[in-house]
Amino acid sequence: MKLLKQLKLQNCKQMKTLLISFIAILFAANAFSQTHDLELIRINIPRDNAKTGMPLQPSIYIYNNGNSTENEYSIEVIIKNSEDVEVYNSTEFFTNANFTSGSYKRPLFYERWIPEEDGTYEVTATVICDGDENPGNDQLQSNIVSEDLIVGFGWNAFDNIQPYGPAMLYINSTDACEIQSITQWGNSDTFMAGADFIENEWYAVQYSYNNSSKIFTINPLSGEVSLKCEAGVAFDGMAYDITTETVFANKSNSIYILDVETGVSELLGIVTAAAGFVGLACDESGNLYALEGYANDCGLYSINKTTGEGTLIGLTGLSIMTAQDIAYDRNNDVLYGMLAGNQDNGLYNINTTTGYATQIEPYGNEISGAAIPYIPLLVKQTPRNYLTEVLADADVSAMYHDKITAIDLSLIMITDADGNPVQNVAASIIGSSLCIEHDDFQSFSEYTVTIPAGTLSTGNFENNEEIWTFLTANWTSINDVNNISVKVFPNPVTNFVKVTCSQKAKYTISTTSGKVMLTGNLHSINNTIYLDGLSSGVYFLQLNVNGKLINTKVVKQ
Repeated sequence: MKLLKQLKLQNCKQMKTLLISFIAILFAANAFSQTHDLELIRINIPRDNAKTGMPLQPSIYIYNNGNSTENEYSIEVIIKNSEDVEVYNSTEFFTNANFTSGSYKRPLFYERWIPEEDGTYEVTATVICDGDENPGNDQLQSNIVSEDLIVGFGWNAFDNIQPYGPAMLYINSTDACEIQSITQWGNSDTFMAGADFIENEWYAVQYSYNNSSKIFTINPLSGEVSLKCEAGVAFDGMAYDITTETVFANKSNSIYILDVETGVSELLGIVTAAAGFVGLACDESGNLYALEGYANDCGLYSINKTTGEGTLIGLTGLSIMTAQDIAYDRNNDVLYGMLAGNQDNGLYNINTTTGYATQIEPYGNEISGAAIPYIPLLVKQTPRNYLTEVLADADVSAMYHDKITAIDLSLIMITDADGNPVQNVAASIIGSSLCIEHDDFQSFSEYTVTIPAGTLSTGNFENNEEIWTFLTANWTSINDVNNISVKVFPNPVTNFVKVTCSQKAKYTISTTSGKVMLTGNLHSINNTIYLDGLSSGVYFLQLNVNGKLINTKVVKQ
């Protein structure tokens, strides 16, 4: 009997220990698993190095680290310059978000930011969610450097991360090079060996294994590659002489004159002292340079454009392989090398007096087919060509490859489909960007931006004419007599509808038969209402602004 009591007592103690352990586990789990916890993951502006004057659209990566589905939250982004002055402040509100536990979202901000001066900017992003139990991960800060970058172009020939094909090169002459893929084209066997700009067209010769290069033009905006002709020689590089309007090309150490429209070439001469050239480049004055490859210490040569003879300027200090190139920045008088070999891959500044190459910044890519524009080249349109669902007050701008100066900005026009001009069009220049103010566009209308030739320049070169077209969204704009201003766009919608409202409001979305599908709150800034769960059809959106009802239709596709 005594033994039985001892056993019962022992079992009770064990059960008590187990119960305490279980409670401790539950407590620990609860401590690390909150009901509400939105976490900021990354700020995307989208690059660490921005081009001064280039419109940027912030986006924020967030993660639902809590156990609950979040339907309402907001994100605030504040940007300050180096003097701690606020230059951007925007908040986006999200309702009916259906942000499930363990998932990611990447909201894109409606308001763009244009860095107007060179310098370092501090970006602070904050996510706000009612009941968030872990405020320690609600805010992130990062820095973005805006500077006088120029835009060059090249062909991404070998890389394990970015796709093969045409790419933009954001560079300066001292410490920056960022490679941004334009589109994917071909593979490691179909790269462009050499390239240059002829006027405002990017021409390239393709590397060939069968002794006959193809000549292409590449659209710098879209990356579209178009065949011009086929040459009877396998070229390694090409360069355009703007003083004589002549294209030079090379096959190893042989120098040719090339007709890029027909593919016909003429041998000028052979530089027997060189092991072989990987690229050609020509400066603003017509001086032709060739970069040696396939040697332990490759040299930079000056080429006689009449005889094809070469004179060694000096050694680069590099061992350079194939699938590399050089490009001349004629506006800023700099010879760049996109080089790889026994040394680090990267962008180099090549001294045309000594031949020595100094690395600007390393990168993992191998870039060939390099070319830097000299005539002002439009490298980014806002809104882009043929874009639909553009908003009434959308930013209109044109970003060029280098800093621009005004000649006569009053020539710039925005017209509708009937040729009627948009009123109060006024253009200004920030760095390399042309920013165009305008009156609000009409709903569901086509507009054309025209920047005539001779409007602006980069130093000694004036722009060619630029024209592009876009279509505005079919939005609903409501202006109440009590100065309540509301815009609903796009309309029709797919996954979400954006609502801007001049005052705070409650909203209801219902069917045409009156069945209420969604309700929520709007804030007096930018609001996004997610409609993922609704079937296609017509719905009524009703806003209650301090008892004043505003109604409109929304079509869900």
